[in-house]
Amino acid sequence: MSRHICPVCKEKVGQEYKTYKNRRYHIDCYKRMVVELYEKEQEKRPDREKLEEYICNKYNIEKITALIDSQINKYIEEKGYKYLGILETLRYYFETLENEKTDKIQGIGIVPFYYEEAEEFFKFKIKLNKTNKNKKINIINKKVKINKKDYGLENKVVNIDEI
Repeated sequence: MSRHICPVCKEKVGQEYKTYKNRRYHIDCYKRMVVELYEKEQEKRPDREKLEEYICNKYNIEKITALIDSQINKYIEEKGYKYLGILETLRYYFETLENEKTDKIQGIGIVPFYYEEAEEFFKFKIKLNKTNKNKKINIINKKVKINKKDYGLENKVVNIDEI
């Protein structure tokens, strides 16, 4: 009598099963799960490609290194970050905060330190864009003449002996 339960349908697994990550699945449940995982990965693919393209451009490399690839996978799997979130964090760090990429920086280890800050920044930016979307701004150009005498900017002779 099998005491293993399929994680997909929550029913007991019989004699025919597939094992994945030390868990037993009905063959049909396993096939369905593999298809879902594949589709989910394909949805994320364009985001990952954007991230890799940005990193390659910023770091002046042709292909991401093993270190960067392992960091991306770690952040996605362990910390629950998203590809676009990592991309926006790097943009925030390099473009908004105007930090420079130096030779000492080999990976993307700065991401965990700035992820939440970048997330708040972009949420605030989106909120501002929504608020100001329907606002109309009138730009008026005026020439203003400033007299030096009004601000005490005229040239004065100062005697150093008196000071």
